[in-house]
Amino acid sequence: MTLPSQHGRIASRRSYMYQRRRSRRGRLLLVGIIIVAICIAGWYFLYFLPGQDDEAGDLNPQDRNLVAAENGSTPSIQSPRPIEHPVRTSSSQAQSNEAVDQPQVRLEPVIPSETTTSTDPGVRQSPQVGEHTSVSEPREPIDPQQRDRAVELMNSGMEYLNVNKPVEGRQYLTFALDTGALGSGDERIVREQLTALNAQMIFSPEVISGDPYAQQYTIASGDVLSQIPRKQGLSVDWRFLQSINNITDPRRIRAGQRIKLITGPFHAVVHKRDFRMDIYLGEISDWIYVCSFPVGLGEYNSTPTGMFQVRLHSKLINPQWVNPRTGKRYESDDPDNPIGERWIGLQGVSEAVRDLSGYGLHGTIEPESIGKESSLGCIRLRADDVELVYQMLVEERSTVEIRAD
Repeated sequence: MTLPSQHGRIASRRSYMYQRRRSRRGRLLLVGIIIVAICIAGWYFLYFLPGQDDEAGDLNPQDRNLVAAENGSTPSIQSPRPIEHPVRTSSSQAQSNEAVDQPQVRLEPVIPSETTTSTDPGVRQSPQVGEHTSVSEPREPIDPQQRDRAVELMNSGMEYLNVNKPVEGRQYLTFALDTGALGSGDERIVREQLTALNAQMIFSPEVISGDPYAQQYTIASGDVLSQIPRKQGLSVDWRFLQSINNITDPRRIRAGQRIKLITGPFHAVVHKRDFRMDIYLGEISDWIYVCSFPVGLGEYNSTPTGMFQVRLHSKLINPQWVNPRTGKRYESDDPDNPIGERWIGLQGVSEAVRDLSGYGLHGTIEPESIGKESSLGCIRLRADDVELVYQMLVEERSTVEIRAD
């Protein structure tokens, strides 16, 4: 006798029931696989494919900007970036001799097209620092984090220049320079780049849009060039305006003539170790680097260190001079006058030099003494250089800081 469980019809229905359950599980498994595949594909597109535009998947945003600049497209720069001005360093935070010959910058310096001046005969080139250096004492090592920060600022400045933003580029490169943490190779690149920029932005008649230190001015009826700085509230010598505007005769300016004004003030920082004077423009808290000059210093390390100010009524042309050691007197225009044709007197400001007098910046009739310790304690410059420094520095506004580094 056939049991109910062995009945053919019942067995057939049970088999059909199991097939339906297996089919339903298969469909659910297939749907799950599809969902997982979609998630994986979305994750892949989100995190991996954007790197294909960088020619390498691990480029950071700054590197992408550099690649874009090299390819002729416009980098995406976050401007302005919220940064604090680096603290200006003392002589104890000098540069390291490490990695001297290998600059850290990742991009060759590029000068924006409108600031190129090499083919313009009417543009006065800003001065270049000489090759005179001193390496008598080793430099102290730099903190790696400070060096990385300096290189980051330098690269940001270079990025701005490559997208034709010279005002921002100049400021960032100055920030990098003022950290005192760049290697000598990078520092040289930054100085050369800034000097080339300022040949147009400061030392030519052209005004770059957005430059906070330069402006156009239209000569009014009755204007006298020597009175324009005071009239416009500038802290700059009128002779500097004459120089950068290529004005041959200051008495022949005319109403309606447009000239370039520089706001000032200019300041100087002398680095005794390197026999170099750096010129800056603007208030000390946010100034920008302008250019450098080689200098001569006092024999036996007699040039004092500290903060000075250009003394009132101390700027002289073709000055008389009396040698304090021998008492010999030199008259104006004497070709044998050791201090040349310009004198800029200094008054001590910081505590260590407050009572010092008789020091100043001046020219020399011995150009071979530049880069050496040969003077009686003053700072010597070449004839053309001291003429330009004389035009830039103003009495009771410009400072001259002398550092041991």
